[in-house]
Amino acid sequence: MENVRIAGVEVLVNDNERYLQVNDVCVLNEIFWQAIKTRYQSYEIHFCYHTTDVPIAFLKEINAKLVDDCVEMRLSIGEVVAPDVNGIQQVTDANFNEFACLHEKCNTNIFWTSERVKSDLSRWGLFIAKCDNLVNGYIMIALWDSALAEIFCLEASTVDQGEALISSAVNKAINAGKTEVLYMVDKDSIYKESAELAGFKETGIYQGFMAKV
Repeated sequence: MENVRIAGVEVLVNDNERYLQVNDVCVLNEIFWQAIKTRYQSYEIHFCYHTTDVPIAFLKEINAKLVDDCVEMRLSIGEVVAPDVNGIQQVTDANFNEFACLHEKCNTNIFWTSERVKSDLSRWGLFIAKCDNLVNGYIMIALWDSALAEIFCLEASTVDQGEALISSAVNKAINAGKTEVLYMVDKDSIYKESAELAGFKETGIYQGFMAKV
């Protein structure tokens, strides 16, 4: 994505996907929004806030919807808990369709569709869990940052299955030379419990808002 400044605000832009992203900007106004509307009609814009003040009045004015309300959790590689990864398989070209079917079913509105993910599998660590030879869980961990890996999606039927998937993803991050793993997880979910069992600690909050220009 290209980094541009619009009315003094840093914005990430992906013209191919008609996508904009603003990170942790607490002061936004009508001048900024008019500039966005002039240059980026029909784009989707995401506002991301990590343990910081959120400009609720502005976001309501532009009809932005809350799409993520999460706890920020982190794991330093030195804090890794030994995994039990029985029944977990890494996703490759050979079994990608098994992963894709569940991903598209569980995350219909996510930017990272299976098609986008498959365009460069080297950027990801993908794992599936099976029960009676059917895929019933999976995890996606992004590996493109030089030091930080981030868990984007986790689907699991039990806390233990979630822990096994997370541990598999963390091992992948270790082998890729990462030093920390980030996970934005839904509050009061079994996934938060799974992350805690795998050694993650709560470090903040995250809220994401989306609007159509």
